Amino acid sequence: MVVFIVSGGVAGWLVHREVRSGGVEEKWDYKADYGAYWIAPRFFDNDGSLIVEEPGSPDGHLLSFSPNGELKWKSTMNGWALPEQGPDGKFYYVNYPDHSLWLYNNSLAWPRNLTCLDTDGSFSWDYVVDNGTPEIWGIYPDGEVILYLNYDPYGTPLDRIIGVRGGTELWSMYMPVANCTWHNSRVGANGTFTVNAYDKANYTGYEVGVSSEGSVVYVEKDVYFRTFYISPNGRNETVEFEECMEFIDDETSIVYIQATSLINGTTLWKTELLQSDNPDHVLAGVSSVRGTLLDSTGTIYCDGFGERSFALDLEGRVLWEKPFYGWMVGAFPSGGVLVWDEVSLKRIGQDGSQVWRHYASHDGYSITVIGSDETIYYGGENSVIALAHTSGMTLNMELLIVVASVDVVAVLMYVRARRQERKATPDLRPEDTKRAGDGI
Repeated sequence: MVVFIVSGGVAGWLVHREVRSGGVEEKWDYKADYGAYWIAPRFFDNDGSLIVEEPGSPDGHLLSFSPNGELKWKSTMNGWALPEQGPDGKFYYVNYPDHSLWLYNNSLAWPRNLTCLDTDGSFSWDYVVDNGTPEIWGIYPDGEVILYLNYDPYGTPLDRIIGVRGGTELWSMYMPVANCTWHNSRVGANGTFTVNAYDKANYTGYEVGVSSEGSVVYVEKDVYFRTFYISPNGRNETVEFEECMEFIDDETSIVYIQATSLINGTTLWKTELLQSDNPDHVLAGVSSVRGTLLDSTGTIYCDGFGERSFALDLEGRVLWEKPFYGWMVGAFPSGGVLVWDEVSLKRIGQDGSQVWRHYASHDGYSITVIGSDETIYYGGENSVIALAHTSGMTLNMELLIVVASVDVVAVLMYVRARRQERKATPDLRPEDTKRAGDGI
């Protein structure tokens, strides 16, 4: 009896764990070094390795992991960096310069050091700007990096770009239009570096082309512009899909999806999803923009600014609308989307159904990426965790089988013991019982 009580409790606990795991198991995890601010998976290397950023000062790190969790290399960096990989396979980021450059003058301590790592994570070269905090605007296949210097440490506008290769400044120039918001920078196939701008004071858009030698190729006025980051996760080769909230008056806003041509900037279609309120009384005409997610089948997913979850086709038709599942963080290569709610990860299928739910803790720093094999990597305050949906039995199910086997063995042993007990007790015939009674 004790065996059955204990096994029943263990079985219940395992079933509870299986339900909460959703059939998803942890493949591996990596604990951040002591002193790290947080840790986050960023992107996948050209060879499929996971690139992880572990900010810290003075000893932050950039790390590379193989799909099985083996640490391939670990490079020291100072601060946080938002690394990028260039067409040459090398890694580029902006961080704080070496302490020796500002140890006795803290006014020189700001992120102004462009660092290049080789494909194996070893140090290749760095370049320290004398003024301003640089942003990486583009990387050419030959390793030339375009850096934009926006403001100096005291807030003075700079509007300057420089070309750097191998740690050497190749050229420097001021932007041909000033006092603009710059965005959507990219290196074109023809070798021209292109960036869009928006002059808020005059409501004017520009597109500026710059050669790799640092000369202005063209400046086009009144062209399509964007004042927000273009996410690569919500677009295909020709169209960008964005989720917008537009404030109609001080009480009302609408949420819609907009498809915009990446070729000429025209709006291809706009689908209104819902109407919402405006509790902060934002001025009419102001818009807020969020990215969407596009899976391999051409389904567009968005989270309705936290109110409802939606899926649309490429023509803007709503495929389904559901109560808010959570914040969408990635699309699966085979279709469907991954979302975080307050306590769990969920996979939502193309039809809007919940495929599985895995309870896991995360925090505001959590960054999530999905590998080509659909392994999920997410980071947080102190670790990076790799999760995968098992194609066979999970450990919980295997242990349940073990518990069930123990129960079967216990039952068989109990039945056998009862049989042996009956054999050891002589059977009394009715007449023997009667005779025994007569003798009393």
